[in-house]
Amino acid sequence: MLYRYNRETLEYIPVNRTKALIYGSSVMIMLTALTGVTVPTVSNERVTITVNDTLYVQGFSEENLIRYLKELNVKYPHIVLAQAQIESGHYSSNIFKESHNLFGMKRAYSRATTSQGTNRGHAYYDHWTQSVIDYALWSNKYLSSARSEEEYFAFLGKHYAEDPDYISKLKGQIKKENLYEKVEYTN
Repeated sequence: MLYRYNRETLEYIPVNRTKALIYGSSVMIMLTALTGVTVPTVSNERVTITVNDTLYVQGFSEENLIRYLKELNVKYPHIVLAQAQIESGHYSSNIFKESHNLFGMKRAYSRATTSQGTNRGHAYYDHWTQSVIDYALWSNKYLSSARSEEEYFAFLGKHYAEDPDYISKLKGQIKKENLYEKVEYTN
């Protein structure tokens, strides 16, 4: 489902797909002209992203995930990468394989989303990059005021996972997999 934000009513309104495609093409052209980054183009299992005239064909890999987290300017990408590793069982879970859902996200009904519906009680996406965009939309709505990693972790512990040990697992994963450095040094 596609949505348009209404500034007067402060809510997202469903949009006709044809109109959205026409509008989206215009926005994509403007975004490219201003930033050099294009919105991903989905074709089967491959996504093409152009950044400053460099073309990336993105099948899934952790390196591509890190690159995309950085491209979207996701806050604390090392934490988000740890979430993807844990939530997807290191990219082997059925939810990830069938639904391209890296984060175990549920379908959103009260915010903008890129999910196409539900599968096994979780959101499903046409491509893994759409789950990253959906996470970024979720994060923007609920975590934009987090000013430190500890605030980010506190929110995740309270609102994201049912596991009471989730935050210690995330921190352990970050340390074990050396995710600060992995995210820092991936171009």
